[in-house]
Formats: sequence, structure tokens, C-alpha cells
Amino acid sequence: MKKIIIYFILLVFVIAGMLFFLSRVPAVQDALFQRLAQTLISTAPNIFPEEDSLSALVCGSKSPLPHPTRAETCVMIKAGDETFIFDVGNRSIDNLRNWRIPLDKLNAIFISHLHSDHIAELPEIHMWSWVGTDRQSKLKVYGPVGVNQVLRGFTEAFSLDWKYRNDHHGDKFAPLETAGFDGFEITDFTTPVYQSNGITISAFLVDHSPIDPSLAYKIEYKGRSIVLSGDTIYSEAVLENSRNIDVLFHEAFHKETLDMMYNALPENSSSRIGLVDIQNYHTNTVEVANLAKEANVGHLVYYHLIPAPRTNLVADIFTRGIDDILTNWTLSDDGTMVILPVDSKEIIITSIN
Repeated sequence: MKKIIIYFILLVFVIAGMLFFLSRVPAVQDALFQRLAQTLISTAPNIFPEEDSLSALVCGSKSPLPHPTRAETCVMIKAGDETFIFDVGNRSIDNLRNWRIPLDKLNAIFISHLHSDHIAELPEIHMWSWVGTDRQSKLKVYGPVGVNQVLRGFTEAFSLDWKYRNDHHGDKFAPLETAGFDGFEITDFTTPVYQSNGITISAFLVDHSPIDPSLAYKIEYKGRSIVLSGDTIYSEAVLENSRNIDVLFHEAFHKETLDMMYNALPENSSSRIGLVDIQNYHTNTVEVANLAKEANVGHLVYYHLIPAPRTNLVADIFTRGIDDILTNWTLSDDGTMVILPVDSKEIIITSIN
């Protein structure tokens, strides 16, 4: 038996040595990279269900507080054959590209408010839905009053980049005709913002003072419904618009965690200020749970997490007390997906990671 073990170990070393040697051979390296290149440039298999549904993919789950792996706020919504993105925080488009999700078929972008962690990737989503695609128009962006000012600023900043790409690659790859944004500022909250193919998207005001206006969105499709809270304190508007919906995505902070971070900082640290006043215009985890319960929400998904947990231990701390209020909830991560098949009451919570 001892000899067999020794022979097995020698065999493993021989195979490992051969593999190492072969990996240094240019022809083998080229063949391996060719396979990798095919994977990198291909579109991923459709991660959304083929059956008719209203689905949501979290492409960014954190607030501006740092986190090594999560992106800032972003949710992709697919309703039937149409696709939308709600908020585009930093690194969120990297997620979508790494997941190899095609971006040229986006019907529109919706912005909740004009904080940087909700708009920072507008130039990136523009770029990767434009170059080398068959996008037929400028990128449509809906948002609060002020969004057109932001879009003009991005256009001014990136117009030379767009021109240079067109000069180099030509109209087929980087057509100037479809470069840029079409902005739509939302001022009427009595009628839907968007209606098409059974999809209704409505906006309503929430309280993220002094950021004014700040919007939340409700998406309805063939009897299924999702509300995205945007950034807000506890909001009666969110409560009323969320009554009996399927899924509520709601931002949240955890006071005790922020307090512990505050106490860990030196007394003269200016960062202490932010950890205190950040609580003045967001909703704490327990308040969110109570709101979801009162609204009779089918499922609650926490997103825009303040701070986004880095470990399971911190996640346990972050979510203390929620189970005492309701059990139908999920703490999102980048890649969390919600699927709501039409003609059904089913709520499927999964992840693409």
C-alpha cells in the first residue's frame, strides 16, 4: 500500500511537470488563448428566463462606502423583450460586461437622483452600448430635473472621445449619428413615464433632502410588479406605491454598524461626520422591514447597502432584527436576480454568480 501511495505521488508530480512544460510551449499557449478569446468575445447564454416574465438583476448593491468586490447602485430590469437599467453607479457596467450581457438592446436608462454613485457610469454604459453595436439611436436617459444638465456635462467631456473613435474606426463601428444622449426630465407624476408592450414605468417623489427631486420607480408588466425605492428616508410614498406588489427593492443603512465604524475612527477624523449624517437621509433596516410588512410586499430585497457587508459575520450583524418582522426578504449582492413569471404568483430569487 505504501508503494502505491509513493507511485501515485510520483505520477502526480510527473503529470504536473508535463503540464507546466507544455504551458510554456508557444503553440500550446496559442491554442489555450484561442479558446479563452472565444469565451471573452462571445455573448453569454441568456441569463434571463426564456419564459415571459418581469425580472430584475442587481448589477450594483453597495453605497459609496468602499467595498472590495461590490459595485455601486444599479438594477437591470427585463420585462418581456425590453430591457432597462435603473441607476448606474461606479463599477456596475464592469459587472454587466464581465457577465457578458449585451448592452446595445437597452430601451432606456432611469436615474433616481443625481448623486455620483447613481450616475457615475453613464459614460461607460454609453460607450459599451454604442461602439461595435447596432444601436439605432442616442441613449435614452430618464431622470429628475437636472439630468439634462448632467448629460450636457458628460457630452462636453466625452465629445472629443466620440469624435476620435469615429475618426479612427469609422461610421460602421462608431457612428456619430447615434453617439450621445437623449434626456427626459420627469416633472409629471400623474401619468406613467414609459408605456410599451404591456410595460408601465411610473415615477414618484421620495425624500432624500437636500437632494430634490429624488425619485423612486414602479415597474409593472402583465400583472407582475417591482418598486425601486431610490435613496430616501422612510417614505409614505414608497409605502403606498408598494402595497401588494411582488417585490420591493429598498435601500438601507444599519445604524449599529455605522456607530461601530464611528467609534473605531480617531476623534479628530472628519470621516466621523459622514457616518453620522448619512443616517439622516436613508432608511434603517428595521424601518424597511416594517414598511414592507405593512405594504404586504411579496418579497423584500435590500440594496444600496450602507455599509455593504464584507463577511457573513457582518451580514448577520447588518440583518439583526429583520426576521422578527418578516421572513420573505433577501440581502442582495452583485448578481442577485429576481424572476417573476407572468400568469403566476411565483417569486424566484437566485444569483448569476
